[in-house]
Amino acid sequence: MKLPDFGAGNQYSHEQFTNWIDEHKRTIIDFHPVKAVFIPPAKEEQLSDLNVCALSQINEPVDYSCVVVISHIKVPLESNGVFLPETELTTFKTAFRDINIAMPENINEKINKIKHTGTNLYRKAIEFLDKTDIEYSLPFIAERFKDLPIIPMLYKKCDSSVIHKFMNAFYNLKALIIIVGRLSCSFSIQEIRSFDSSTISKIIAMDDSVNSTQSNAYIALNSLIKISDEKYLRPKVLSYQIVESSQRYTNKAGCASIVFYR
Repeated sequence: MKLPDFGAGNQYSHEQFTNWIDEHKRTIIDFHPVKAVFIPPAKEEQLSDLNVCALSQINEPVDYSCVVVISHIKVPLESNGVFLPETELTTFKTAFRDINIAMPENINEKINKIKHTGTNLYRKAIEFLDKTDIEYSLPFIAERFKDLPIIPMLYKKCDSSVIHKFMNAFYNLKALIIIVGRLSCSFSIQEIRSFDSSTISKIIAMDDSVNSTQSNAYIALNSLIKISDEKYLRPKVLSYQIVESSQRYTNKAGCASIVFYR
């Protein structure tokens, strides 16, 4: 498990990590329940701050049955589809704590009933966590939710309608949905501002036509926009940053923390 680089060049102890989180917490700005969150991968201090910014807005973690954390798999795979944890696994070890990943039985039942024509369902999400952006944000999510089940849901080359079905199944069983991803990436700062302005406008307008240029998590993001439209969720952009791109050719990337209220 990689840890965020806070500039010191060393891994933090658990106490230092939780102290840093406490120092960067935000005051809750809206006491309506948060139903979904979009955050960037916490690869550096700026983006770690955006993670804390969004997670600070969650008032009552006990209101959720579990947390489903969604990200796309970045590397080529022979198998495409949706990846969930193995049914026999109950915990996953991270740098600071063991995470409860056991899916409640009623959620498993709902998922198994989903008809996902042309999309395979695999029970090996844990194998690919290091090929996603989730691993960077997982320590922050784990600290916020402690013993609540935190279930990674990964996907590779899926239609957004398929992800929508899975996301809807979790939502209807009181799961908090967290998408980990960036907005536009590997463009000039002027292009990033233009693309991200359009993307954020689409989110606010419930327009599920976000494309691959506008977000690396566009499939999951479009699915969440559909859920928001159906469930009358209200998105709010809490924070936005333009950072260095992680691509080989150095340009910029847009990142935002967005919460969806009910």
